[in-house]
Amino acid sequence: MCRQSQTCTELRTDPTLWSPHSPLWPKNWFPEAMDQFALAYAAAVAGDLDKARRHLDQTRERELNTWFDVHAQNTGRFRQMHYGPEPLPVPTPELDPVRRVAPFELEVFTRDHYACRYCGVRILPKQVLRRMEVIMGKDTFDVTTRSNVKRHGIKMAFGGILDHVEPHSRGGRTNPDNLVTCCWPCNYGKSSHTLAELGLQDPRDRAPVSTDWLGLTEI
Repeated sequence: MCRQSQTCTELRTDPTLWSPHSPLWPKNWFPEAMDQFALAYAAAVAGDLDKARRHLDQTRERELNTWFDVHAQNTGRFRQMHYGPEPLPVPTPELDPVRRVAPFELEVFTRDHYACRYCGVRILPKQVLRRMEVIMGKDTFDVTTRSNVKRHGIKMAFGGILDHVEPHSRGGRTNPDNLVTCCWPCNYGKSSHTLAELGLQDPRDRAPVSTDWLGLTEI
């Protein structure tokens, strides 16, 4: 298990091969998994639950679950061990009293075209994921449980969240200038580290890629 070792079998040991954009680069089959979920969601909303289940079965959700649970959420530790700690500013900055990012979600998701600004994967807002859970039932599509073992892999790989580029705990502000759309793997992998501590480039230096993806909110 990578979380208990000194190296990550998914990240590999050669830092020259690590992505400068994302804590851990997604697998090349992730777009197909998202395409299958999109078909499943459309079928579920239309009332064809059998068709929805068939497409859900094609998402490789257990592999998504394992990739997040074993590798992605722990990646920051391995990268930080290589790049070393960045000295904290002196004096320690005053924390922004605004912490909740929910009021900014629609604005930032729309600005970023519902795609992670680190790795680029298409993200799904929590409203879509919860609606799918209600339609399909928790036995088929559980996203609200707190257990990684039970949580559906689609949520763990493509769930959308806002990330403080400059960590809130390190003085980063809670406003659209410091918030970017992020998938769960990049958000949990980055954790409270600074970009320098993980050897990452600032995602704000790369303009959002314009697409027609709306996180399935249009359905």
